[in-house]
Amino acid sequence: MKDGSGEDQNVAPSVYSHVSRPGSHRYKNAKKGLPFNVMLVGESGLGRTTFLNTLCERMVVAKPEKTNIEQAHIAEPMQFKHHTVEMEEDGMKIILNIIDTPGFGDGIDNENCFMQIQEYLETQFDEVLAEENRIKRNTKFRDSRVHALVYFITPTGHSLREIDIEMMKRLGSRVNIIPVIG
Repeated sequence: MKDGSGEDQNVAPSVYSHVSRPGSHRYKNAKKGLPFNVMLVGESGLGRTTFLNTLCERMVVAKPEKTNIEQAHIAEPMQFKHHTVEMEEDGMKIILNIIDTPGFGDGIDNENCFMQIQEYLETQFDEVLAEENRIKRNTKFRDSRVHALVYFITPTGHSLREIDIEMMKRLGSRVNIIPVIG
């Protein structure tokens, strides 16, 4: 069937037409980038940095410098390190926000590590809720909730350790956990 312009209306649109239409959400996301937030959790030496550099196909985080031998036995407290990497996959710009947690599980008592990660995740939810409840919302607000938590498990060869089970129990209701054997 042809309309007044002489174009056939029964022709199916192209598979990629949704990306090229300026009014579509995919077109807008392809231009400004689709954010994706990932948290990397695991003990030191399990390959978090190597995983991150391999995922991004470039050196995002350099190998840490050798520590002083006199200070090697002192476990540093857990901290959150943020890295942002812009990537392009199939014409779609992806803004990958990585939250690394060096120092997790390196101490004798790791209760504080669980609490820090739990508080971080809940804070992200609270920030989004507060923004959603505002009458006049900020158009440049960035959703910083963690989409996936990649949890590196120590390869003991026997079974999961108590810290691994406790971690997945506590955080499984708050975030999607992807277990990886380091």
